[in-house]
Amino acid sequence: MKKIESYNSNSEQGRTRISSNYRIIKISCILLVISVVLLIAARSADGFAEWYAVHIYPALQGSIGRLWGLLPFSAAEIFCALLPAFIIIDIFISALRARPATHILLIASILILLYSSCCGVNYYREPFVDRLQFESAEFTVDELADFCEYAVSKLCSSSEEITQSDSEYPSKAEIASMAVSAMQKLSDISETIKRSDF
Repeated sequence: MKKIESYNSNSEQGRTRISSNYRIIKISCILLVISVVLLIAARSADGFAEWYAVHIYPALQGSIGRLWGLLPFSAAEIFCALLPAFIIIDIFISALRARPATHILLIASILILLYSSCCGVNYYREPFVDRLQFESAEFTVDELADFCEYAVSKLCSSSEEITQSDSEYPSKAEIASMAVSAMQKLSDISETIKRSDF
């Protein structure tokens, strides 16, 4: 009797594990299909990438971007550092339990979806320079060399003005404020810059 109860218990756990693995594989496949559809649409459908960048991407940036922005470090770098360790641990545990490492598939599909929705589609947008419609000018090699010499001389003269005793370097908060101010001034140049993803 105990053998039958043990068999039934093991059989039920096996079915639950298979069901759980099937669910993980199914979710992973759905996420991968969404990723592929987004990237194909961005590449093939005229205007899709631009529409996505103007209507969908700001919501992602405003939610996911702000959430990760609360951290004092790069979340992507932490994920990249921890992912190999997680994969090794998951493979080891999967081997011990004699089950497939479906969690790796799920994590990979989530990462691919994050890539395609947060930056992959934007690679197919109209180039920023084309949207601003700046006039381009042709320069000779001599003009470029003259400009480089001018820039270097300005940098050298500026660095001579700064001495070791100068302690009036801006704080991080002041630098952040100056960066925001500079971006706001840039946004006055063109309405397109306001909607761009810097």
